[in-house]
Amino acid sequence: MISYTLWGLFILTALYLIYTDLRTYCLPNTAVGFVATLGIFHVFYHHTPLAQALFCAALLMGLTYSLKLYYEKKIKAPPLGGGDIKLFGAVGLWLSPQDIPWFLVSVGMAGILWGALWTRILQKRIFPFSPSIYAGYGILCIARVCKWL
Repeated sequence: MISYTLWGLFILTALYLIYTDLRTYCLPNTAVGFVATLGIFHVFYHHTPLAQALFCAALLMGLTYSLKLYYEKKIKAPPLGGGDIKLFGAVGLWLSPQDIPWFLVSVGMAGILWGALWTRILQKRIFPFSPSIYAGYGILCIARVCKWL
């Protein structure tokens, strides 16, 4: 029962964050923090080592922050906002280390598709990235349930 509650709250928070990001291009810290808090509950409920979950969160935050710094120097525009980086860390609490490469690939694919649609339809160069993060996580979850991974 607790697992369903965690997933339900995770999905509701994801929908709220996506809606907010689409409207304002901003992710509220409280909602991202709530995703992280749910991730900690998820860790304890599934008896995952806390150090492993924190490692995954830190690794994803470090990778995305490094990517942000590199592209800010290279193209003089921020590719990711701070909220996106924090959201990567919060979602990282829900992952195992072997999930990270698949998660990054699925987020990348979702980001390419989402970005192409957004820029084509709305003719805007900058697009909100949180839908891609959640789509990538959804793809990973479906792949796990279907035993593709």
